[in-house]
Amino acid sequence: MTFCPEWFFGRDAPAVSLGLRPYDISGGVLLYGPPTIGKTSLLFQLAVTHASRGTSVVFVCNRSRLYASPPVLAVPLDSVTEEALSRIEFKYIESDTALRQYLAAGLVDPYPGVLIVDDFSLLLGDAKDSKDSILRTLSVLHDTAKWLRATRGLLGAFFIVSDTSPEALQEAQQSPLWEGCPLARSHCISHVALCQRQSDPSVAATKEVKLTYVPLRLSGKGEMCALFEATYAILPGHSLSLLSMKPRLEIKE
Repeated sequence: MTFCPEWFFGRDAPAVSLGLRPYDISGGVLLYGPPTIGKTSLLFQLAVTHASRGTSVVFVCNRSRLYASPPVLAVPLDSVTEEALSRIEFKYIESDTALRQYLAAGLVDPYPGVLIVDDFSLLLGDAKDSKDSILRTLSVLHDTAKWLRATRGLLGAFFIVSDTSPEALQEAQQSPLWEGCPLARSHCISHVALCQRQSDPSVAATKEVKLTYVPLRLSGKGEMCALFEATYAILPGHSLSLLSMKPRLEIKE
């Protein structure tokens, strides 16, 4: 499965050349950034984009959080067909144990081609700093996506999880901001989509955010370099708007 920027920003996102080499995300994607930066909205847009193309999607989230702060889209909601919305199954799961049990026994036909888990650390609760709990849950997600590809004909099946970074990390530029996140150190995660604030939300009416998409292990050589960079905003009218997008690096065979 090759990543496409329009997953996050809808069909109107401009085409961006990411080089000649396909970027396999079968290991999973981590969407990482501070609170209230629009991670749930990006995931919901990703779900809508795939569902509009005929793919079934499972969206795991916390019910109270979702209702308290509903996600917004880059496309008008009334432009999304009922058929597409019906392909998105919301699963309100409260713990990592319940998520593993659901993935082990709860998937039914039509099988999902995309597995989304919002607020991953919230599922872990008191075990959010437990490497064992993190690895067990990511491993089940990884194995489930692999099973969907191998036995259900869903060759592009993948998973993406979001996690919240401390606000203080915004100022730490000496090393990649995801290095302190245990999820990014797991072999189950192959790419990071990093969100960083570009404007002070207490001052600016529009929240501008930079999103950088990074493969953690290009060609298995441990290289770290961004494939593309986008700037988006959560507008006062409650919509997700792509402001700019550019390739950061073109990698050729």
